[in-house]
Amino acid sequence: MRRLDKILLLDGSKLATIEAFHDALSRGLHFPDYYGRNLDALYDCLTDYSGSPLNIHWTSIEDSLKLLGERTTSALLSVFKDAAAQNPCLTFTTPDSA
Repeated sequence: MRRLDKILLLDGSKLATIEAFHDALSRGLHFPDYYGRNLDALYDCLTDYSGSPLNIHWTSIEDSLKLLGERTTSALLSVFKDAAAQNPCLTFTTPDSA
């Protein structure tokens, strides 16, 4: 396993809206001011990330399913997984995968 310098914890029980997710990601990863706060912009920022090795760890996904709905939660999971597959500086984990 490679060394991780940074972990961003996303607690699904505390992120009740898609806007809250975008806020947490934007703050935690220092996205640029022009970050578009949508899934395409999220993917672009994650695949462009080139800082210290980073793990995004999403907990309480069951709560996210209730709060955000299955469609939004699934879309976010796909973006994180796809971006991690494209960016060697990025990993994405959940409690089931950690």
